[in-house]
Amino acid sequence: YEKMVDEAMFDDFNSPKALSYLFEIFKTMQRKLDEGDESVVADYNGVKKAYNLLGLFKNSSKDVLASCEEKEDSIPDEIKDLAEKRWQAKKDRDFATADQLRNELTQKGYTILDSKDGYEIKKV
Repeated sequence: YEKMVDEAMFDDFNSPKALSYLFEIFKTMQRKLDEGDESVVADYNGVKKAYNLLGLFKNSSKDVLASCEEKEDSIPDEIKDLAEKRWQAKKDRDFATADQLRNELTQKGYTILDSKDGYEIKKV
């Protein structure tokens, strides 16, 4: 598919066609993942290269899968505990405590991004 994406882009920058090939890559990757096939990493590298060509892949210098794993592991347990306490305080409608814990996390160099179902911890 990688070659097909390149050919589409060289055909008067036919990005709709290139994106349709990327969709096929994603379907193939999903099928392989569903079957437990570890070769999906090779497909991922092809997608990454195609995204670079289209200018859609923001982080071309790192493997995104690896950086996602590093991100989760790089947050100290102390920060995770504070974030969980803050989330519980927010669910209990104890907003003063939630704000205090958010400030403490900010002082330690982290920020919390809330959603309706949870939160995400980010290093500032």
